[in-house]
Amino acid sequence: MAATPDPVEVGASEYGRDEGKKGATRGKSRDIVTSLEARVSRLESNLSTLNERVDDLDGRCDGFETEDAEIHSSIKDALSGLETDLRHKIESLHLEIAKVRDLIQRELTNVLLRVDEMGGDLALCKQAVATGVITTITIEARKVEVPKPKNFNGTRNAKEVENFLWGLEQYFEAAGMTDDASKIRN
Repeated sequence: MAATPDPVEVGASEYGRDEGKKGATRGKSRDIVTSLEARVSRLESNLSTLNERVDDLDGRCDGFETEDAEIHSSIKDALSGLETDLRHKIESLHLEIAKVRDLIQRELTNVLLRVDEMGGDLALCKQAVATGVITTITIEARKVEVPKPKNFNGTRNAKEVENFLWGLEQYFEAAGMTDDASKIRN
């Protein structure tokens, strides 16, 4: 059977200590303190490195903030310039539209006046037709001097006869003679 500890005896094993390791605990605590000091010094150096990096990043962020402000102001200036240009173009477009509207209005007024004048002329024409007054206007035709065709030389060549007849037709047409009676007189 297993031996059970006697309740009267209180030993080191009750408190979680081994019986064989009495007295050596003091030396080990010094090793632990030394190792802790080394760890603390490493943590401090790492912390200082981390602080340097944070400061570096903070400086960079300040640079970004100034760049952001510069970019923001340049974009704002560009947008205000574009807005000004756009406003000027819109105003000029409105002026052009107004000019075109005025021009169209004047042209429309002129066309309406012409239509009214033509309406008056139409009324006069209708009245003249209704009363039976017929006016004739004679247009004198100016006499155009047309060179006379060459005389026929009497040869019996078909091409020569065709050319002579064609020349006569051109002469009568240019002289304005369309009926046969006037052709015979000349």
